[in-house]
Amino acid sequence: MLRKPRGGARRSGASLVACICVFGATGSAGASEVSFDARVRYAILDEDGAALRTLDDADRQGLLNRARCECGAPIQAEVSTVGGAGDPTRTIFGFVGNRCDSREAAEGRNGLCSILLEEPVAKFRTGFTALFHPAFLGSYVESAQRRADSPYTTLARGCEGEGEGGVWLCDPAANGVTGCQAEDFVYDPETAESGVLRYDFEPPHQLPHGLRAEPRADGVLLRWELPDARDIAGFRVLCETDWQYSAELEFPAPARDAVADGTGWYTVASVCGGEPQALVKVDRDMPAFCGDGRVDAGEECDEGTQNSDAGLCSDTCQLCVSREMQRLDWSRVCSGFIAPDQTSVLVTGLDPGSGHVFALVAHDAAGNARALGQLATVDPYEPAELDDTEGFMGFCAVSPEGHGAWGMSLGLCAVLTLLRRRRRG
Repeated sequence: MLRKPRGGARRSGASLVACICVFGATGSAGASEVSFDARVRYAILDEDGAALRTLDDADRQGLLNRARCECGAPIQAEVSTVGGAGDPTRTIFGFVGNRCDSREAAEGRNGLCSILLEEPVAKFRTGFTALFHPAFLGSYVESAQRRADSPYTTLARGCEGEGEGGVWLCDPAANGVTGCQAEDFVYDPETAESGVLRYDFEPPHQLPHGLRAEPRADGVLLRWELPDARDIAGFRVLCETDWQYSAELEFPAPARDAVADGTGWYTVASVCGGEPQALVKVDRDMPAFCGDGRVDAGEECDEGTQNSDAGLCSDTCQLCVSREMQRLDWSRVCSGFIAPDQTSVLVTGLDPGSGHVFALVAHDAAGNARALGQLATVDPYEPAELDDTEGFMGFCAVSPEGHGAWGMSLGLCAVLTLLRRRRRG
């Protein structure tokens, strides 16, 4: 761990010769005989772990969403010098996070960034790469171990929040004082060209309400009311039969490595096939969930303010839809893109012999999505047979603690289904 030595007089000699030079496209440099002119670029990897492409402006602004974080899709930092480097035996430290210079200067009082690299200047001359998990951009370290590549490093939070971060480089010998003070940072991503990565791990917070379905001769008309304030780029509709089968309509998910264009969302299944490439330890237990993955203020359980026995989640956080629908899987998408100011859509192409259940999904510009908790259920061609129990599904999923797999609970919803079938008979 890098710490600033204590003692008020330690800078007296060094401050007479220290200087700060600004390199417009490459960050700031501390005092040294030859400036350390560094460059950091970022790349994403393909499914085989090879560099796929160096991130351009659009990538750096819109690639990092919650699904890519939950997948642990690694970011590759490509580090080199583009000019002078000075003494080749000096050791440069690299950190990943946000405000790493002030965090080091405060000796961890505001949380410390993780350590990404510790290499001699000579290695920067030839260039090298280092990998890190996207969660390191938005969280400080909560453990004594700070290495970004160590399984013993624990973060204060996981895939949540939004902001900007990147790689910071420090020359601890720049001012003759041991450790990294703020002025020792020779590369600051906030002032460097192509230095900052924007991350957005938060789905829309405010959602529509009043979802209802009306049968039509050519399909089902869904209506809803919009929230007053919203972080919504658009909507789509999910649907499945009341026995949890897909409607078998083909609306393809966005390409795995594409930047969000505001017309869809990404899931762990679409980014990494449900098999995370890397994991991080988080310094708290993740709550049980059936909605957006956390218990927010005012919720008894996840999505508690929207829960009902005819909705996505019951009052006890039981989920009465399929695992695919719960995960907003694209196999359940049954509408095209719906503009954020639109309040209705006609869903067509459904099997007329089956009842269907519908969920409205709101997504943001980064490709994060969240479903409205209340479901709508209707048979598009036999509305007379619908009754007030139609909101119940044939099976339920129950959430265990933590992110990931859902267990299946057949008891409660099986009873409800039998009651519904008897009323129909």
